[in-house]
Amino acid sequence: MRLLCLYFDSENVLPMELPTIHRRVRAVSDQDKADVLVVLEDLFQLCDAGWRHRDAEEQIDKYHDKQSKARENVEARWRKVKEAKCEDNYEKEYGRNASAQDPHKIRNADAILTSNQEPVTSNQERAISTSNDVDVLTDGENPLPTNGFHVCPVTRIVDLYHARLPELPRVEKITAKRRSQIQQRWREDLKDMSYWENFFADIRASDFLMGRSPPTNGRPVFRADIEFLTNATNFAKIAEGKYHR
Repeated sequence: MRLLCLYFDSENVLPMELPTIHRRVRAVSDQDKADVLVVLEDLFQLCDAGWRHRDAEEQIDKYHDKQSKARENVEARWRKVKEAKCEDNYEKEYGRNASAQDPHKIRNADAILTSNQEPVTSNQERAISTSNDVDVLTDGENPLPTNGFHVCPVTRIVDLYHARLPELPRVEKITAKRRSQIQQRWREDLKDMSYWENFFADIRASDFLMGRSPPTNGRPVFRADIEFLTNATNFAKIAEGKYHR
């Protein structure tokens, strides 16, 4: 079991050197080391790269495929939400007969929709540095690029969570685990603040996640927190609508 856990954690073949495997699975006694060799020879295959477990590799591939499909579903759903919001704003600005407006105005709809936004000045930007990472915060939709990449605005995301979901448990401390999960969701799924806005709106629609579902078997009412929502496995289930039934 420990060998398989090590395989799934690393998502890679086990090293050929037995002492390295012994150290990683904490096989100390001679009997433990002998057991490790028996399991390797029975369940694994030795190749040029190391000890392979084909069933485990298939499970890992399925997991990544599922994550990829879930991410595509999330992006598709929230893309529709963003498009619907744009159409609704345009109709509010020009009336429901928007198609009868001047064609020049229609071609410049994107510029019109953002005309009411306040300009971002240098006085509105602030940067927060920690020992673990750097959060670049701005009043715009996306954080400023650092070394060519957009840095995850962890603090802004937590503030948005508090603002949109005040019924859920507050984040009193941004622990290393919470920061890491939020950054992972930013890199892989929710790549700008508008996605997080729609994500939290999706959470609000779930009775279970918001604590509106009656408890069973004498258990206390469950309410999701930021750590639960940004966990990779739970996020995939949210994207698939499993908590919205």
